[in-house]
Amino acid sequence: MSNDVSVVIPVYNGQAFIGRAIESILRQTHPANEIIVVNDGSQDRTLEVIEGFGGCVKVITTPNRGVSSARNTGISACTSTFIAFLDADDEWSNNKIERQMQFLAKHPDVGLCCCDYLVDDGRALRSHFSFVEQENQCPVADWNKQGLSILAKGNFIGTASAVIVRRSLLETVGGFDSRFKQAEDYDLWMRCALASKIGVVPEVLLRKIGHENNLTNNRIEMFQYHEAVLSMHICSSAFRACPGIEHDALLGLAQTRYQIANLFFESGHYMESLTYYLKGLKTTRSRKNIALFSYYAARKIVRMTSFGRIRARTV
Repeated sequence: MSNDVSVVIPVYNGQAFIGRAIESILRQTHPANEIIVVNDGSQDRTLEVIEGFGGCVKVITTPNRGVSSARNTGISACTSTFIAFLDADDEWSNNKIERQMQFLAKHPDVGLCCCDYLVDDGRALRSHFSFVEQENQCPVADWNKQGLSILAKGNFIGTASAVIVRRSLLETVGGFDSRFKQAEDYDLWMRCALASKIGVVPEVLLRKIGHENNLTNNRIEMFQYHEAVLSMHICSSAFRACPGIEHDALLGLAQTRYQIANLFFESGHYMESLTYYLKGLKTTRSRKNIALFSYYAARKIVRMTSFGRIRARTV
């Protein structure tokens, strides 16, 4: 098996962290064949920092068009058999490429391989996979066997920084869809899972670092894009051709809508919250969904009632 890997880094105004990301690639025990940084119209010192690494980094500068277009530009410039993605504010462990390439060598039928990672939000470190396990009540050991089914319930792959994918698979399914401001990675993972097996390396091999400029900081918008992606795939003929997947996907869609409802509730937008609770209930009439609706909505109703009583006592 060819073991050459290209790494694509999209960056916009990343002078504070792009150097750290590139250094984490240069420290890899399995060296990258090429590092392609797409400078997406940065207006700070990003380009100067990148150029400081000399010829070991290929820089492509474009007008600011967003992360999807930047990644697609990088993909088009890749020459390797495998493509890895690294967000400019994330950092790989030294053996990240090595461990995933070992997995891909053992599983030639796997088109996309992901790994676990730590989410560093400045308060506490947590493993992405442990969080997904808890949410979906499905052990990581089953994810290699049920990739599409688990992905339909939620984006267990998570960040693009965790992925190495065969270039041939991307040529089959296409790149990132620039219509999605967020969840563009979830859309691509779904298309990959429909066309190929997904592989999971259950090791923490990178650190995803949160900061105030992260797109995912707007959680309501993030989940609404996630909802749009999942809704689109549920309606597709390719998705409907997969037996038994629709039930999991509808339940995942309902869960996403309840998460949006919760966020609206916590931000004081009660009518929008109610709309999404009812939207979640209408997604599927399964017993499990009715139980989910009862769990989420009942807790909020109790809280609203409690608030009302407290206000009445203080008047």
